[in-house]
Amino acid sequence: MTTTELSPNGAVPVDSQGAIPAEDFGEFFDEVRREEPPRGLRNVFGVDLALPAAMPMQFELEMKLRQHSDKPADIAKMLCILFRLSDQQYQSMVDKGMDVEQYSVLLMWGVANVSGNHISLAEARRMYLDKEATKIADLAKEVMTPDPKPASEKTTSGDSSSPTGES
Repeated sequence: MTTTELSPNGAVPVDSQGAIPAEDFGEFFDEVRREEPPRGLRNVFGVDLALPAAMPMQFELEMKLRQHSDKPADIAKMLCILFRLSDQQYQSMVDKGMDVEQYSVLLMWGVANVSGNHISLAEARRMYLDKEATKIADLAKEVMTPDPKPASEKTTSGDSSSPTGES
């Protein structure tokens, strides 16, 4: 049995040979990953997709940077990061007919499952449809709600052909 002492600066425990006893970070997470079943989708426009064991940090960072972007390149990048797709694989899926709904369902399914919220494709589609219905309802409210004019823009009685209502 080895005794553990403090290093000369008193901050780190060391063994009798002066070495710092440590766990192997890679081994630890390899073991954690082996405990989780592999998750993925087969034949997504000819491409088999596998989810990473944990949310990639790059995905989190890019999501914060691009969360309000509607640029096609930004949107493509998120799916490529999450599923470790090459640009060619992504483009192949688009060329084979992937539409906005399918892309959105795929991304929602992937994010939920890699985050530990195991959902089916059907549940991801329901989430997508609910989100789209909310957007449409909000847009309808915006279109149907009259825009009140400020008092300075209202015309007075008289000739309405003049911006001031005067003749």
